[in-house]
Parts: sequence; structure tokens; C-alpha cells
Amino acid sequence: MDAFQFLRAEHRKASDLLKRLRDAVNAAERERLFTELKQELESDATVEREYFYPPLLEREVTADIAGGGIHDLNRLHELLERLEALPREGGEWHACLDQLQQAMDEHRHKEEE
Repeated sequence: MDAFQFLRAEHRKASDLLKRLRDAVNAAERERLFTELKQELESDATVEREYFYPPLLEREVTADIAGGGIHDLNRLHELLERLEALPREGGEWHACLDQLQQAMDEHRHKEEE
């Protein structure tokens, strides 16, 4: 498995967790899935920051792409922190979850295109 296949697999795993989180019917399941999703996204971000983006930042041709990817990771982190601070129910939680979904989709699209 090469680095791009690894990223795609990790993105699919995170998207699946988010779908399961959205479909969760009780608070305990939502809490468990949110914790799992947060750990998955944080782990992915660490790998991307430490191994994927540094070589891209070194080349002028790819530095802007890498910078955008790092910006996306920061946005995902901010949304996860917001979600963590909110009750796992209600409109604000679901609106923030929608924002996380959108940010994940945009990040995935940029990296996989």
C-alpha cells in the first residue's frame, strides 16, 4: 500500500465513522463514536503533518497545496474541539457535525484529486 492508498483508506474510515455517528440513536453510542472519530482524525492529522506534508512543503511546486492541507487539518481540529464542548444532542451539535462533514469532504477531495 502506498501513501496515497493509505490516505484514501483512512479517509474512508473517518467518513464511515462520521456516518455511523450521524445515525446513532442514543447518547452513549454517540459519545463512543465521537471519541473514536476524534481519535481517528487526530491520528490521521499527525501522520499527514509529520510524514505527508513536510516533503511537499520543501518544493515550491507543491508548497501551496501542502499549506492548504495543513490549514484544512487545523479547521478539522477546531471543529472537533467545538463538538467536544457541546452536548451530544440538539441543533448546535448537528450543525457543527454538518460543518465537520463538509470540512472532511473538502479535505478529502483536495488530497485525493
